[in-house]
Amino acid sequence: MNLAGIVSLAGVSDLKRAWALRLSDTVVANFLGEVRMKFRTASCRVPIEQLPLGIPQKLLHGTADINVPFEISRGYVSPRQHEEMQRT
Repeated sequence: MNLAGIVSLAGVSDLKRAWALRLSDTVVANFLGEVRMKFRTASCRVPIEQLPLGIPQKLLHGTADINVPFEISRGYVSPRQHEEMQRT
């Protein structure tokens, strides 16, 4: 499948960070498995570790999100991209 781009709506793009923060209790461990997260073997499913993807991406995320902290999206975006996003 050829994708033209990706849009993430408050996505959890860094599952390891989400696991460390214990977002929604154990949802990440339930999705990936507690043992895999502890030993950092879940990289095949961690979006941030797949960068660069080679296609355009837009991340839409509110700064007041109480379920998925904005820092997760900010950490996914490189510093240069973050600056560009602030100008648009």
